[in-house]
Amino acid sequence: MLIEPSNNFTFTYRRRGILEWDFSQVMPEELEGFVRDIDPAHAIRMINGSFIIGEYRKMDECTGLLLYYNELRDEYFAELRYKSYPEIDHHLDAKHLDDLAVLLREHLGAILKGLNDRVD
Repeated sequence: MLIEPSNNFTFTYRRRGILEWDFSQVMPEELEGFVRDIDPAHAIRMINGSFIIGEYRKMDECTGLLLYYNELRDEYFAELRYKSYPEIDHHLDAKHLDDLAVLLREHLGAILKGLNDRVD
């Protein structure tokens, strides 16, 4: 599954145009000290109709952002992790890929910066 993730892409995933999407314009390889480990072309199929289409993480701690597409609800959403604790963030909730691109451009940097700025 991890070597050739496209073998697990469903018809719905492909139909949404996610594979053809030029995500590099809104999902840089590094941002605010976080590294992009997963991208939409190498998404990971999860349970309940979800795919992880993006992940940003800090290399030395369990902090970052997971970006999902759920084919059953036909929507995009994000989950944050701060030192392994999950949190929901609604800034990246979208129904269409074009809307997601706009939201990523507007909010991704600020969301990651907010994770950096937290004080325990």
